[in-house]
Amino acid sequence: MVFLDAAQMSQMHPLDEKVIPTIRTLYDSDYGVLAILLMGSTAFKSRFSDWDDFDLQVYTSRKTPMASHYEIIRDSGKRYLASAYFMWLDPTNNPKRTVLDQADVRILFGSKESLSHIFVDRPRRIETLSHEYVPFIFASHYETLFNILVDIYFILNRYERRGRRNTTKPRVARDGLRTICRDFYQFYGVSRPIPERARWRTMMQDLVSLLVEKRFPEICRNRKFAEEAIELMRAD
Repeated sequence: MVFLDAAQMSQMHPLDEKVIPTIRTLYDSDYGVLAILLMGSTAFKSRFSDWDDFDLQVYTSRKTPMASHYEIIRDSGKRYLASAYFMWLDPTNNPKRTVLDQADVRILFGSKESLSHIFVDRPRRIETLSHEYVPFIFASHYETLFNILVDIYFILNRYERRGRRNTTKPRVARDGLRTICRDFYQFYGVSRPIPERARWRTMMQDLVSLLVEKRFPEICRNRKFAEEAIELMRAD
């Protein structure tokens, strides 16, 4: 197996202590966890900032019915978001380059045999969440949209903290928030206009109040995450 060395592990303690054991406990016996990769801006950071997120890809030997697993991590007064996306590892895939050659991806777990079948394609373009697309999937994927909502919450807090609220990513995140608010309102049959100049925190609080009223976590597979995320957003 390929693992982080001791020095690397000291940097990754929030994942090592609170996320990777959970993923392996919940999913390894049923689906066979073969590799766990960390990508994004936190992959090689030596120190983590409040509102950072950990973007994980989990490769399994059998296809999973769930697309993702989310957790909120609290450590030394800071809040982190861990999002793990599940992928079936295709043993017939033999890319010319593998994740072992990728400098921007950190291997947290996996054998060299498993990793030899993986290459992570990382598109750089930031896509806008389409309002026309969401209603067709919302009824069966409301939990996925909630996960995106929490992603947006962390992005907007992170960029606001850095004084970069008007760069591309937070602007796209605010557009996505407006889309998700509209579709949650539609999902619950609520007529609630969103003013054109509404602040993102106002939109977030209005939606969270509705989710509390409708007891949204009770219909979620990952109820614990939904409850913790709503509590965090509600306290803002």
